[in-house]
Amino acid sequence: MEEDEALEEFLKQNYILRKWLDEKSWYKVLDYFLFKKRIEKENNINAAKENISEHYDFGNQFYEKLLHQ
Repeated sequence: MEEDEALEEFLKQNYILRKWLDEKSWYKVLDYFLFKKRIEKENNINAAKENISEHYDFGNQFYEKLLHQ
């Protein structure tokens, strides 16, 4: 299976699963509480800068090591 076909199949299965879950009342409650917790997390401009720095600022040494492997 080609990568594009695998990705397409994954997305299709994910969509089918999500549709099935959305029909379940227990999932709606669970999703509400999980989503509510995510949106209540403070993400002001300072927190956003910290998140970006923590996840994306690796420095040149990191990328040089990747290139030389």
